[in-house]
Parts: sequence; C-alpha cells; structure tokens
Amino acid sequence: MADLEQRFLSSHPLTPLLYLHYIDDIFIIWTHGKEALEEFHHDFNNFHPTINLSLVHSTQEIHFLDTTVLINDGHINTTLYRKPTDRCAYLHASSFHPDHTTRSIVYSQALRYNRICSNPSDRDKHLQDLYQAFLQLQYPPAEVKKQIDRARRVPRSHLLQDRPNKENNRKPLAVTFSPQLKPLQRIIKDLQPILKDDPTLSQILGDRPVLAYRQPPNLKQILTSNHIPYNRTTNPGTYPCNKARCQLCPHIYSGDTIIGPNHISHTIRGSFTCTSTNVIYAIMCQQCPSAMYIGQTGQSLRKRINGHKSDVKNYNIHKPVGEHFNLFGHVITDMKVAILQQKNFKSRLQRETVELEFICKLDTINLGLNRDWEWLSHYASFADGGRLLVVPMDGSHWLSMRAVLDELRHKGHEIVIVAPEINLYVKTSENYVMKTYPVPFTKAELEGHFLAFTQEVFEERPLLERFVRLRERLKNTSGLILSTCTHLVYNKELIQYLEESKFDAVFTDAMMPCGQIVAEYLSIPSVFFLRGIPCGLDYKAIQCPNPPSYVPRLLTTNTDHMTFPQRVKNMLFSLLEIVLCDFVYGPYAKLASEFLQREITVTELLSHGSVWLMRFDFVMDYPRPLMPNIVIIGGINCVQKELSQRHFLYNKELIKYLEDSKFDAVLMDPVLPCGPIIAEYLSVPSVYFMRGLPCGLDFKATQCPNPISYVPRIFTSNSDHMTFTQRVKNLLVNAAENLLCYLFYSQYESLASEFLQREVTILELFSKASIWLLRYDFVFEYPRPVMPNMVFIGGTNCEQKKPLSK
Repeated sequence: MADLEQRFLSSHPLTPLLYLHYIDDIFIIWTHGKEALEEFHHDFNNFHPTINLSLVHSTQEIHFLDTTVLINDGHINTTLYRKPTDRCAYLHASSFHPDHTTRSIVYSQALRYNRICSNPSDRDKHLQDLYQAFLQLQYPPAEVKKQIDRARRVPRSHLLQDRPNKENNRKPLAVTFSPQLKPLQRIIKDLQPILKDDPTLSQILGDRPVLAYRQPPNLKQILTSNHIPYNRTTNPGTYPCNKARCQLCPHIYSGDTIIGPNHISHTIRGSFTCTSTNVIYAIMCQQCPSAMYIGQTGQSLRKRINGHKSDVKNYNIHKPVGEHFNLFGHVITDMKVAILQQKNFKSRLQRETVELEFICKLDTINLGLNRDWEWLSHYASFADGGRLLVVPMDGSHWLSMRAVLDELRHKGHEIVIVAPEINLYVKTSENYVMKTYPVPFTKAELEGHFLAFTQEVFEERPLLERFVRLRERLKNTSGLILSTCTHLVYNKELIQYLEESKFDAVFTDAMMPCGQIVAEYLSIPSVFFLRGIPCGLDYKAIQCPNPPSYVPRLLTTNTDHMTFPQRVKNMLFSLLEIVLCDFVYGPYAKLASEFLQREITVTELLSHGSVWLMRFDFVMDYPRPLMPNIVIIGGINCVQKELSQRHFLYNKELIKYLEDSKFDAVLMDPVLPCGPIIAEYLSVPSVYFMRGLPCGLDFKATQCPNPISYVPRIFTSNSDHMTFTQRVKNLLVNAAENLLCYLFYSQYESLASEFLQREVTILELFSKASIWLLRYDFVFEYPRPVMPNMVFIGGTNCEQKKPLSK
C-alpha cells in the first residue's frame, strides 16, 4: 500500500497539505476545495483495482482513530474520541495479574488522554470519566487518583515528541506469575552484586535481569484439553505423529537400531513420536553415514528440530547441523532424526549427563558432528566449582548435612568447615578442609547437655509444664552453643583466614544463627539447611504467612485440622513463642550487634538468607505456606537408601535359580511391585492376592469402571451413598491420587525399566496380572464394579479360626 500511495501522490496534479496513514485509516488536510477532493478520491479508488476507500470529510471536525480533530478560531485542536460502542472494558482489578499491571493500565490511559487533548479543561473532563470507569472495575480510588495525577503532571509537549527507543542490555527472567513471588524482585536486587562480580554471569546476563511474568494456566486450560491422544505403535523406535502441519514427520527415522560413526550400535527401547519431550536425540545424514549429531531437549522433539532446520535454512554455519547440511550436494531432506532415550529427567543437567554418555559411546566428537567446545561447555558447571564455607550445628543436624557436603565435593566444590575442637560428630574427612577453634567446655559437659535436652523434648507432660521445663533446658543448652559462637567470631586468626579465603557462600544450619553472623560479616550470600526454627523465626524472617488457625505450633501435637479448643491452644502457644524467642535468641542479637558494630536483630540476620533448604517430610509435617526462596528437599535426613527390592532383583544367583526352575505362575501381593517385575522377567502368569492398591491402581490396571460419584476413595470415610459435599471431597481425593502414585511408585518404575531393559510403567506391569484375588469383606467394603478376572475370596485375612462354642 505504501508503494501505491507514493506512486499515486507523485503522479496526481493536486496533493494534500498533510497525509497520514495508519493501517486502513487515512487522514488528510485538503486545501483545494470540495469538488477537487471528490475527484482526488475518485482517482485514488481507480488507481488500482484492489483499492476501495470511503470518504468522510468536514470543514469543522473529523474523527481519526481515537482522536477528534477540530478547527476553532483558525487553530487546529484535538480531543478524545470514543466510539458509541466503547464500554471501557479494561482489566478488572480482581484479575489474576501483578499489581504493577493494573497500575500501568491506569497510568497509560491517563497519559494517552493527556497527549490527545489540547485543551486542559477538556482533558480534565475526560480524565474524570476515566476515573469513574476504573472505580466501577473495583480499582482502589486512591491508587487511580495517584496514577491520573502522575500522568497529568507530564507536559504535553514532552509527550508529543518522538523519542528513540533506549538500548537495554537487561535480559528477561521469565517466571509464571504467582502473588507469592513479590519478594523475587528484592532477591534479584540482593543477588546483583554476586552476578556482577562473576565474569561469566555478568557477560551472559549483562545488567540486572528484568523480572517478566508469564500467564499461569487458567481454569479453562486446567479443566479442558484440545489435545487428542495419538494411538501410536508399541514397537520400539521413533514414529511420525501424522499431524497435518507437522514439518518433522518426513525426517523421522523409524528403525529401532542406530549405528554410530564408530560402527557401535544402540538399540532403541521405547516407542516415541515427534511430540515426545525430555529426550536424547540423534540427527543423521542419509548421504554421510558418519555425520551424526547427538543432542538433548526438554521441549518436544518437533520444536527442537525446527531450531536445527532454521540453522540450515538461514545458512548458520557456526552451528554444526547448519554447517553440514549446507555443504555442496546436501539438502535439508537428507536429514533424519531419531530419539535415543526418553526418561523422567528432573533437570537439564541430568539430560546433559546422559547426552554425554551417548556422545562418548558413539564417538560423535571425533567422527561425528558434535564439537569439542560443546563437550567442554557441559562440564563448565563441574569445572567451575565454588568455594563454600560451612558453619554446621552439631548433633543430628550435622549427620544430615554431611551427606550433602559429600555430594557437593563430588560436584567439584571446595569446602571448608569451621567447628569447635570439642564436638560430638563433626570429624575430619578427605572431602573437606576442617578448621577448629578452642571452646571453654569438655566433651562430657557437651554430651550431658544434649542428652538431657533430647530426653526433655520427647517426654510426655502437660503443655504448660513442657513449656516451662523446655524453656529452662533451652536456656542452658543455648548458653553452651552461644559460648561456641562467641569463641568463633572473636578468634581473630580464624576470622582473618576466612576473610582472605574469598568464599562464594556460607552453608549453615539457621537453627543457631552463628553461621549467618559470619556470612553477614564477610558480606557473602548464605544457604540455610535446616529442619525448622523454634518460635516461628523462619516464618518471620522471610515474611511468610503463619496463621495460628492453620499452621500447628511446635510441641502442641496439633495437626493442620484443628478443633476450636486446639486453635485456642495453638494461639496461646504462638504468644508464648515470643517469650521463647526472646531468651533463646536475644543473646545472639547482642553478640551480632557487638561483632558487626551496628544494631541488628536475629530476624533481620535470618532475613538475609538467600535460599532455605527445608528438610520437611510429608509423613512428619503438615501443609504450610511457602516463600519463593524456600526449597523443600524432603526427608528427615538426606542419606540415599537403595530399595531392598533392588538387592533381590540384582542377586544373579537367585535370579538364575528362578529362571532354571520353570515356574508355572507367580502368587504375590503386588502392593510393593517386586513380584510383578519378576513375573514379567520370567514371562509367567501372575496371581495377585491383595486387599487393594493405593491410589486406585487396581481399577486403572484392569480398566475397571471407577465412577467418582459411586466408588468411595480411600481415607475419605465416605460410603457408596454420598451427599454432594462428599462427592466433591471424593473428587478432590481422586485428583490427589495421581500425586500419591507418583511419589510412591516412581522409583519402582525406574527400577523396573532398568531391570527389564525397556521403558515400562507400573500400570503396564499391573495390567499383566491374570487373576486378582481380592480379600474384601462385606462388613468393611461397599459395592463396586468388578472385572471378569477379579475373584472375591472374602475376609480381611484368611486365617481359620476355631469354631464357635455352643
């Protein structure tokens, strides 16, 4: 259109004084009379067959977009124009958006009014209408007035000037919006000195990242789906998804064996399509057998390969795939793609580790398309390990922390621990350097204090008596630990060593804030590793909601479902916590203020913690509010235990005996699915003898109907005759069953896939059962649908009792 306009205007004898064009609206100022204007309009429409413009003209006023242009006393003025159908449909104040979004809407609209209206009184009239429109949408009156006044103060001459866009080197940090993320901006600001001092991060991130929010799933997206499951083959290999617009399907290699450049073959176990996610993939060239590229992606395979194809089409020869398929005689249709492996990778690092295993196995660096610098970049996180200062707390706290430190050392971090000479469990190790300092007590005194305190915690006493005795015991024990902290911070030689060592962070247990005092003195970030802090200091320090009617207080034995008397008890104990905090942590505030030479509270100290690693366990703990820098790492301690079933499955002698015995069937209780794994391995039928499976897996495995409004879920205490409220409760428990299944059975899926050497799910294993012997009893159970291979054998247990006496 711009070209047509230029050609027409340059060829027409009469032209407008001013010509403006925005999409399909054109504004002109015409000075040659009405007849000449109509002739100009006629000529313009006939200039090209696709042009068909309507003409609206006036000598007084005209509307163009959202502006009315008027002529008053020989001067051109402008004012706001609103269509009759305009309903001021701005975003409602209660909409799920960041606060700055609603503020910006008011300000930007008021700024637009100020720019358009040339008459101040006319502008103020329209701004008053805007004010009323936002009040109807439940915007706070004070905030609306503040933003309108802010926009009114901007000079109109400044708004009418063209301003070039400022270059911005700030990278966006995109997160899914949640109201709990409000402190994230402050956290980014606090971490900025660390990012700026690190040469690698400063080069990648530039200035402080811009916090950008992405929209969370709305109710429609949660409840509905436009995805139609694709019934793919179960044969191993990668197969086209056969979707109409998929550009990857022609490139799919569907074989189940991949031969690397070094002639080593890899057998694909599992069936995949273009839409598979979280995968390790291979790109091959039909013309060059040795040209193979190994990659990984958390996205769908289709999206990732589209990126590689873009490198080819845009002649991006700096990328290995783009370079190869732009060689002479090569075309993009030579590209073939296959998935090597798909797993439930928890992180990018896990995918990269497996990717490197395939790169080594098939040697795609020396013989294929992977490059050395890509290989090294994967190991940058290991090679650039940081210096970590650890200030531990003795006792069981240290036993949990030690396993984490061993793993950090394995990842390449340099670890230095500072601990008192007299302690219970903190000993030297090859995994870290240990620095000790003298303390004024003996080991016998230390053990006596800890033993007495432990006995006091677990003794059953009335609440008030427990509180008084615990207060006295805490006073003695915390005094001992305080003396340890005092001798640490005033050990000049040790503190000088810590200053000169240039640590990157402090790793400490925030139960006693000595480590945080050191972190504050050294001006480095701190990571807390803890189970919790008495008297709710962890909540206060990070400004986390802590309602007494919902979060049970320590030592009250309450749950998160409390009666009214229990809530009163919880409230009273939350008031007592203030007293508990004062005498336990008050001396630390005094010590920190003296050592740091400024007034500081323990709450302020702990509020500077960058990350809180909370050792919560879903068995021991109740639901509670969280903040963005809290990471639930699970478990009372972090020692990794192997499944006992693993020892059974990998007992070669026993498995060989089972293979040689040629059994006809396996009889088992499948709640712990070692039996189904053995039955699948031996290829013999299985008979289940059971009371039931968690989270409805028996229904799913047998494809048995399981209507929510009819079959009561476990732990709901519902019957098969439910009220509407009970059905809702049943529905919610049913939704939680998937999470329960994942938590309980995910490790067994990994074990089964590893042992059977193919991808397999727990549901698939259970579905192979031949007969289900269900130990249901008519006294305890309600009617439920059954399948043909289910047999009710009755009784909660099958033990034969003596006959009834006469």
